[in-house]
Amino acid sequence: MYLILRATQERIEARIDLLDTNDLLKLKKGWLFDWRKEYEADGNYVYKVITPNNDVIHGLLSVKRKNDHLYVNLLEKSNLNKGKEKAYDNVAGILLAFSCRLAFAYDYDGFVVFDSKTILINHYSKFYGARVLSGQRMYFDTVSAKLLIEKFLL
Repeated sequence: MYLILRATQERIEARIDLLDTNDLLKLKKGWLFDWRKEYEADGNYVYKVITPNNDVIHGLLSVKRKNDHLYVNLLEKSNLNKGKEKAYDNVAGILLAFSCRLAFAYDYDGFVVFDSKTILINHYSKFYGARVLSGQRMYFDTVSAKLLIEKFLL
């Protein structure tokens, strides 16, 4: 999996690992969500996307197993990777694709559910292939999950 350095379009190797307590100490201001709370919540798994050469955290993902799908509690890109001046592309795509990979590993046939901000519904649909389930709730099914994995993780 690769992040794309926007300045040069260079592909930079990325890796996903579970967040640990040492990472929580390194998280500085600038994150919108309370990742310590997510980390400590019962049943949550929090993952980070990093560049292996420097362990910079580019994005975070919190998921929880449900009866028949994986639920994305939160997904957030670091300030370095937000807005028009962001340093890297693919952060959100990698995290969403990883959640789909987990959903296959847990025998959910790739089904992932999440709640989107209203303003991002079209973006998730157009760029990632998510579908609206109801209101702001969106999902990836088996087909869209496989496509997302192929695009961002392989």
